[in-house]
Amino acid sequence: MPVIVHIDMNCFFASCEVKKDPSLKGKKIIIGGTSSRSIVSAASYEAKKDGIYTTMPIYMAKEKCKDAIFLPVDYSYYEKVSSEIFTFLKNRFPILEIASIDEAYIDMSDIYLGKDPVKYFYDLQKEIYETLHIPCSIGVSYCKFLAKMGSDYKKPLGITIIKKKDIEKIIYPLPIDATYGIGKATSAKLKEINILTIKDLVTSNDVKVREILGSYYQTIISLCKGEVAERIHLQEYNVKSIGNSHTLDYNTDDYQVIKENLKYLCDEVTLRLKANSMLAYTITLTIKDKNFVSKSKSKQIIEPTDDNDKVFIEILKLLDKFESKVIRLVGVSVSKLIYKNQYYKQLSLFSKDEIAHDTTSEIIYKLNQIVGKNVFIKAKDAIKNDKRN
Repeated sequence: MPVIVHIDMNCFFASCEVKKDPSLKGKKIIIGGTSSRSIVSAASYEAKKDGIYTTMPIYMAKEKCKDAIFLPVDYSYYEKVSSEIFTFLKNRFPILEIASIDEAYIDMSDIYLGKDPVKYFYDLQKEIYETLHIPCSIGVSYCKFLAKMGSDYKKPLGITIIKKKDIEKIIYPLPIDATYGIGKATSAKLKEINILTIKDLVTSNDVKVREILGSYYQTIISLCKGEVAERIHLQEYNVKSIGNSHTLDYNTDDYQVIKENLKYLCDEVTLRLKANSMLAYTITLTIKDKNFVSKSKSKQIIEPTDDNDKVFIEILKLLDKFESKVIRLVGVSVSKLIYKNQYYKQLSLFSKDEIAHDTTSEIIYKLNQIVGKNVFIKAKDAIKNDKRN
């Protein structure tokens, strides 16, 4: 049976701030923008106990948690800490899949865990904290879904091992909105037909459940029942797109509110790009209007990027192209991804020595190869095409 481990850094942004300034430990920390229209990017567990949640408007967080410490987002520092964490893990475990800036899956199927696996993971958790000063929760099972559910089961500093015999005891009683892969909107629809727990989901024969989940129905049922076992095969691991979406607290046409949420999503998506050492050529904005009708627009850029400001600028341009201004949900995604080292190798095609010997046609050919479509042509050909049209 495979042994898949999910390591999730607890309240990562807030934990990074505590790492930077240990005097913040145990205090209510809220991280976000500084303007009145800004939203919460992260919060410590102490602040969450007061009802603070990600994407809550900052002004509301200040009213709700008056004694909190408000800090600006420090993405460059969070990226640095993330890199330290993954370097630490990669040096110990060869089969590691980065899921985001603060979480990773490790295949430990071929690693001897000793006579007491719980102690093994306790020691690993302790070493991560003592070395990197970031707390984490660990989930262990025989597939990524259950390992992820395990790390979410106890936080902070939880260790949960889920075996086949534990499914009904640990997984079934969980609320439906705790199901990894089922979002808030879908959970709300399931609750409307009295699907309140995972057990309700897997035991229901209501045709409406199938209608709500669509093509994902059989997959999620099999995962929740513990019918899927898998190993991580790095050569097959190929991220095709990265995206995040957020349902707003209310329908709005307030440009500043929408803009703040989009900024948050762009930051999240680019952090995941950086965690995977990838760049993106295609940027996509998805919105759902007040009737939950979904529409998307995309932009392909010439030079791939993982820069949050560049992605944000393109997203705002796409936003201007939508007719519907009353929005309920926004989503940002990037696709046509390329690993950084692969892109830099491609750029070496254009060293000075090579360019000196290249014909114009060869240079255009190589540029089009990098972009993946014929967007570059000679000026004289463009003039000819223009005359034809």
